[in-house]
Amino acid sequence: RSETWAAEVVNQLLVLNESSAIESPASAAILDSLAQKLAAGRELAPQVQPPELQEKVFAAVESLARRGLIWRQVQRIAARSQGAYPVTSIPGDVVARQIESAIGTIPGEKAPPQWKSYLFLDRLEDAASDPTVMAQQAPVFARAALERWHSPRMTKRQRALLQNARFDRLEDTLRELATEPVDMVSAMYAVEKYESTRAPSDARRLGIVAATYRWSQDREVAELARRVDESYRDANTRVVVTEELLTRMLPADETRTENVDEPVLDAWASGARTSTTKLRMRLIPDDDQWRMGLEVDGKFTSDTCSFSNGASLAVQGSGRFHGRKLFVVDGLAWRDWPAQSEAKYEGQLQGASTSLDNLPVIGRIARDRAVSGYYDRECAAQQVIEARTRDQVVKRLDTEGAKLVASAESRLERQLLDPLKKLDLAPTAIELNTSDTRLTGRYRIAGPHQLGAHTPRPWAFDNSLFSLQIHESAINNVLAGLQLEGRRQTLDELFTQLGETFSVEGFELPETFPGDVIVQFADADAVRVRLLDGRMEVTMNIAELRDDRRAWRQLVVKHDYIPDPKSPRADLVREGSVGLKGERLGIADQVALRGVFTRVFSAFEEFPLLPDEFTDSPSLKDVEITQFLVRDGWVGLALGPQGTALEVTGTGTVLRR
Repeated sequence: RSETWAAEVVNQLLVLNESSAIESPASAAILDSLAQKLAAGRELAPQVQPPELQEKVFAAVESLARRGLIWRQVQRIAARSQGAYPVTSIPGDVVARQIESAIGTIPGEKAPPQWKSYLFLDRLEDAASDPTVMAQQAPVFARAALERWHSPRMTKRQRALLQNARFDRLEDTLRELATEPVDMVSAMYAVEKYESTRAPSDARRLGIVAATYRWSQDREVAELARRVDESYRDANTRVVVTEELLTRMLPADETRTENVDEPVLDAWASGARTSTTKLRMRLIPDDDQWRMGLEVDGKFTSDTCSFSNGASLAVQGSGRFHGRKLFVVDGLAWRDWPAQSEAKYEGQLQGASTSLDNLPVIGRIARDRAVSGYYDRECAAQQVIEARTRDQVVKRLDTEGAKLVASAESRLERQLLDPLKKLDLAPTAIELNTSDTRLTGRYRIAGPHQLGAHTPRPWAFDNSLFSLQIHESAINNVLAGLQLEGRRQTLDELFTQLGETFSVEGFELPETFPGDVIVQFADADAVRVRLLDGRMEVTMNIAELRDDRRAWRQLVVKHDYIPDPKSPRADLVREGSVGLKGERLGIADQVALRGVFTRVFSAFEEFPLLPDEFTDSPSLKDVEITQFLVRDGWVGLALGPQGTALEVTGTGTVLRR
């Protein structure tokens, strides 16, 4: 059945390709037929066997779905009778006045110029003084301003500053300036080119299509950009963390005995107290953010003597306590609330003595008065001890919470945000969700002109404690941010720059590294990554490579990395030999170049996907990699309990049941 379905789809595509015009009724009819084939394919795909063929059918169905969204909207734009939305010209002085009027509503002395710079309005204002520059640059600056204006990283307070009538008029003007003539042929070509090559340069071409039309005043054209975003700018990084894993990563249960030496009302208590505490994370369902509570439960016993007015009272006590502290992650920002706690304490008097015990009658009276005084003050003393316990619980939760937030923010800033900021990239939260058992986050790591994921991600096993999926677009967007295209430098300089950009601590190149070799990268796709068929393929396109004796030109260098499911850090490890293509390469050239690039790649034997915290934690000793695969643009990783899931290689081969 799958062969019949595929043949029918191919036949319809050939007919569509031969159609004279996309706007024709015949083309619309073919698109309707393809929509029916798409629905049939989605019903068929789950029934296809074997799994290898099923995967191909699913991929074909999704490929048709992506294209169908775009083709249908292009056909709708081309076929409409009223024509395209008119592209208007707004005088520069009008734009400049609106900018000053809107910025003037922002309070303070420093804030207005800062906002003007952040929104690129200063550049647009400069361009407005020259009609020629205005005509060329206004659409670019207007789109850049709108991207910043609607950035998901802005806070509610920041957004509120831009919500008034003057800013509304300015936004309408920016949308007018951002609108450009529609070129449907270029849009469809960009889609097909990227689908066939997946090259970063072709991704950028399609990304520019979306960015160009995203802010159009023409609703149908803006809808086309939205469909490109939906199909080709989806989240390219997804992470799921369970409540169980978060709890395991907290400090272990603790039993502590400490001296007591403190006042309780008008008495002084001395002795010992033993407490047992247990920390845990509790997830609080939320459809829009990560919401979790750090909780502590514990119990304690005490054995003390209280001294007051010549009397000594032996008291044994016991109690329980509970505390909680709320955390919320919205986008990439952590917020926390003051801790709250409850405590319950009960004491039992074990005995009493006074300094008058050696006097037969008076001693007994003194002891009775001391015991009576204890019971008179029992409730008040209980309240003091409970309040003190609550304060201690709050202090500990706030301390542990501060450590948790500081560690998370520091790691996030150092390992992700700082490097991405240097590359002019900003992770955008597409979805944050909290269920009662897991946190789910879907992010797009991309600039305004870059793509995200466009293929179905792998599914982790249901019993996974942690899962991570990364699409090749996230990696290629980071590589594009290095701006290596056309650059000429020594390999030493190149990798020193990489270490600084990604804040790699203690990174040292091996002594055999050919650091004095000079490389000039190609003008397009200098370094790219493909994730397919069980491997990560790294490709370098080099215009020229030169050592102290000779030079080679137009080189294409490839090397593969494959998943190692037995590595504790989930390493992608080097596999096979270096692939090499170039102009007029003789045997001697091949030997020399393979020697150079073997030494280059030897500096990067593996790429770990898990942080050291996962591998060093004693609480995760019974956790192992249960899924590690590479296919259709994704690397998928999952951790779960030992022996309860399938361990899988990049090609889907079962290693152990």
